[in-house]
Amino acid sequence: MRYLLILGDSLDLEADSVRYGIELARRINAGVTLLVLLENAGARGMKEIAEEALARHVAMAAEAGVRATAVVRVGPPRTEVIKHLAGEGAPEVAVWAGGTGRQADRGHWLKQMKEDLGCPVVVPSARRVARRGRET
Repeated sequence: MRYLLILGDSLDLEADSVRYGIELARRINAGVTLLVLLENAGARGMKEIAEEALARHVAMAAEAGVRATAVVRVGPPRTEVIKHLAGEGAPEVAVWAGGTGRQADRGHWLKQMKEDLGCPVVVPSARRVARRGRET
């Protein structure tokens, strides 16, 4: 089954980017996997907080008629994405929902692994999200 990967490396994914990804998945008739990557395994409770936040996004996808699954992985983000891809295969598109400030850094792990993802990576801007909302 085709799927779109919405990913980020913070406790909660950015809602506007998630909405953008869900709408894109609906348009291309794909499911969505919401993937939160937490590097710090020692922070107790972080995984549960992320899972609660993801449940809201899964409900948002269901309201839009898009099948969604949520995954929280703990460990080095680049390694955890590769593990995810090994199990699920390459998505049609990856949507970054971890905030534009973090991934803009030249040394950020997402920039280093775009080729490994095997698909286009979209980083929604506020303007793109607003424009997509008007098109629906």
